[in-house]
Amino acid sequence: MPTQLTAYTIDELTGKAKDRAIEHYRHVCVVHDDWDEDDVDRWKKKLIEMGFTDPDIRCSGFASQGDGASFTCSYVDIAKLLKATKTTHRFRLILLAEELGYNVHLSVIDRSSDRYVHRYSVEAYLEDGVRCDQEALRFRVEQLMNTLEEETTALVRELSDKIYNCLEEEHRYLTSDEAVEENVESRGYLFTEGGARIEGETV
Repeated sequence: MPTQLTAYTIDELTGKAKDRAIEHYRHVCVVHDDWDEDDVDRWKKKLIEMGFTDPDIRCSGFASQGDGASFTCSYVDIAKLLKATKTTHRFRLILLAEELGYNVHLSVIDRSSDRYVHRYSVEAYLEDGVRCDQEALRFRVEQLMNTLEEETTALVRELSDKIYNCLEEEHRYLTSDEAVEENVESRGYLFTEGGARIEGETV
């Protein structure tokens, strides 16, 4: 006659048995690549509103020294970026040059490493420079563009840190005892008194 097991839900377990069950399923909420999808989508929307076209967010974490997050984009809308950072008055000559029909391209945000995705792996740079037939105006616009390039790189890295901190906080919650227990309970898993999962539908 087969031995009958007493089955327990995870919230019925106590002490080391409960700890064992939780630890076994510690990463159950983050096992799939889309665990951070909602946060990433929110950040993409925010970046687009700031003028970063079609941002691509990458992240690695959360236990190694080289971990981090960053984003790239193929084009930056200068007017939207200046408005978002409240610096329109400082760089108004760039906008004036654009209005006059001169070819002024701000930065492409690009990644300098295929291996790492932390804040220092990205920077802004001038795509084509400034095309202007008025030498004095071109010189001044180029100076402003170089300053804007540096400040945009700093901003991108600051935003990258915020993205990483946001994702790290979400990952920390999803791997917490509370979140793991809630997820396991929603799956209807049953356990032995010692905290081992009872496989199968019948006990």
